[in-house]
Amino acid sequence: MASTTAASASWKKPATGKFAQAFPRDFTKHRFQGYFGDDPPTSVIGKEQFVHVSANLPLHAQLEKALRGLGIIIKAVNFYPTGHPALTQTLTRHHEEIAAVLQGAQLHLQIQKDRFLREGHPVAPANPALVKLAHLFFVRRMEEILFLPDLTRNDLENFARILTLEPEEIRRRHGLPALLREAAVLTIWVNEKDFSRIAATRREITADRSRPAHAALPQDNREANEKAQKEERQFGATGAARPRPRLPALDAQNEESIEAQKLNALLDELEREQIDDEHFCRLAREIAPLIHLEAANEQTGELLRALALLGSISQNTESSAKRREAATGTLRQIGTREMLDFLTGKLASSGVNPQISQRVQNLLPFLGEPAAHYVADRLAEEDDARARKRLARTLVRFERAALPALSRLLKDERWYVVRNAVAILGEIRDPERISQLAVLMAHDDLRVRREAVRALTRIGSDDAMEVLLVAMEEGDKDLQRQSLLFLGAFKQQAAIPHLLAILAHPDPFLRRGDLVRGAVHALGEIGNAQAQPALAALLARRRLWRRRRFDEIRAAAAEALGKIAIPQSRQVLERAAENGPEKVTRAANRALRELAADEDGGRNTSG
Repeated sequence: MASTTAASASWKKPATGKFAQAFPRDFTKHRFQGYFGDDPPTSVIGKEQFVHVSANLPLHAQLEKALRGLGIIIKAVNFYPTGHPALTQTLTRHHEEIAAVLQGAQLHLQIQKDRFLREGHPVAPANPALVKLAHLFFVRRMEEILFLPDLTRNDLENFARILTLEPEEIRRRHGLPALLREAAVLTIWVNEKDFSRIAATRREITADRSRPAHAALPQDNREANEKAQKEERQFGATGAARPRPRLPALDAQNEESIEAQKLNALLDELEREQIDDEHFCRLAREIAPLIHLEAANEQTGELLRALALLGSISQNTESSAKRREAATGTLRQIGTREMLDFLTGKLASSGVNPQISQRVQNLLPFLGEPAAHYVADRLAEEDDARARKRLARTLVRFERAALPALSRLLKDERWYVVRNAVAILGEIRDPERISQLAVLMAHDDLRVRREAVRALTRIGSDDAMEVLLVAMEEGDKDLQRQSLLFLGAFKQQAAIPHLLAILAHPDPFLRRGDLVRGAVHALGEIGNAQAQPALAALLARRRLWRRRRFDEIRAAAAEALGKIAIPQSRQVLERAAENGPEKVTRAANRALRELAADEDGGRNTSG
């Protein structure tokens, strides 16, 4: 206590650094035990000097690696019980990385929404893993964090488990500092600027070792750990006589992680058709945590292989019901928020390998409707146009599993989010969504209305045609034009009766002239011989009233007949080209030249 008081009396405020104000300029002169009493915890490196971070700066690459390892630990504690060998290996490896950065000195970092700062300088701001980790800390109200030089692996694990709590739960339990104290974490401090308080709190916690070190850990995690340990014992007992997959020896020069090698061996075993269903189910259960660690290590190779294997088995009707159920259950375990964040991040990243991006697009649908909701949410918030395109293509691959998520996006207040959802519905072409699209024909934004027309045209069912017919008859000029344009462009055969009905509708004053001309153009684009008689009759008809405008419709009919390559079309066009208004004769001659160019069978007609 006396040494602490003496040390406190010698403190001076440095010129810069908000956190450093609590430390003396001659900080390196004091021994570690001088600040924490003469009897520190046994885990403390007793004779190490407590060096200020500016005295021995670690390389940014080392710090980046250490922080990334911290993120991996946080993910790993979600999937492994305490004491599990895989978790022990992960903790040991990444604890050593952080200790290498500390090198007997304390490490202080500031935390912003999307980055870490050390002495005011960003730490690897372009690393997406660190961006996510900083955000995870930030939303849990962490402003700064201090790692002491005697950092223990147990403190690191407890700290990671506390961070698996949701932000609301952390706030309800009085914040991270209170939870860390409850868990007896001595070597990691959050939002604490007063070093004398750190020393006093350490002495209090050290004096009361009767409190369980995991008291503040998430209850759900402890229950899950107990269950996992129980299952591990059961599997070990029942599976002792079964052949276990042979794990490759870890070569020091091999860049694959231990977890990746284990996962690879398990997948090799799963692919063997000779194994029985019980053995398959047990292996499938063991795969899930290894897959999560692959994502935590930002490795995609074996992860995507596992998704492909499990997905194909879950949908293979020739596999046994037990295998399909086990594969589906493992896929559900894999589809966590962290995993989906990792996979959709691969889609949104501009620097990702195109082949990996394509595989992710194909495999994400195996994770089902929850994954579709996640991809849809990412699409709604994505700024990059190319990333939005990849996300949209992925949702199309979900097919009907994406419909609930897309229906939710249709209610969004942002017009572009609604338009993107409508476009994807058009690609999926589900007739059950026609009523929703019909409502959007009256959307406030013209771009949404146009996309709704396009989607209905792609669906092309009788019900969709009815909606489009109403739009052509009663909608604004733009919707009318777009409807007819898309019907022709997509060559919707189902639209032919509706289009012919427009031509047959009495209109002596040509008030529907634009609609009729658009229907004529669409019939020509569709190119079905069924429309030839109505087009021929329209071309041959003459009128005295509003003749000039009617001649525009006749010219459009001539051009449409030129696209329907049947003998009857040639005969009608030859008669129109011989005698009539100049506009009609020019159109008829162009159509005849087009027919001549296609006489050798270049154009295929239907009907």
